[in-house]
Amino acid sequence: MSIRYDLPLIGATLFLLSWGTVMIYSTGGVFADLQYNDGQYFLYRHLIHVLAGLAAMGLALAVNYNKWKQLSIWMMLGILVLLILVLIPEIGHEVKGGRRWLRYGSLSVQPAELLKVVLIIYVASYLERKQELLASFFRG
Repeated sequence: MSIRYDLPLIGATLFLLSWGTVMIYSTGGVFADLQYNDGQYFLYRHLIHVLAGLAAMGLALAVNYNKWKQLSIWMMLGILVLLILVLIPEIGHEVKGGRRWLRYGSLSVQPAELLKVVLIIYVASYLERKQELLASFFRG
């Protein structure tokens, strides 16, 4: 089975990444120089995040989407467990008055951010399973 990529989507993604990089380079230099004594501080941070995002995109493309569908309910349940763990005072880490973080050593995770991605995968999987019901206004 050959993998087919959505070239317009990849092109649009690369264009937006490039445009954002140019904007950060052109607007953040003076403030970064005053604040951090490094005119490219924000540019370097942005490029690190861009590389991490591209790596995550490559990982997502490498996994068959049918596997995402099969795992969607388990990912959703796992995120719900993490969201409940955040509420436990001994486990959830409080920052500026809000307990939204989980810490494990130097790694900090905000489960609500993971929920955004998992919820998209879960809802897409759910809508595909209930596709025949979506045609009816009253049943779907």
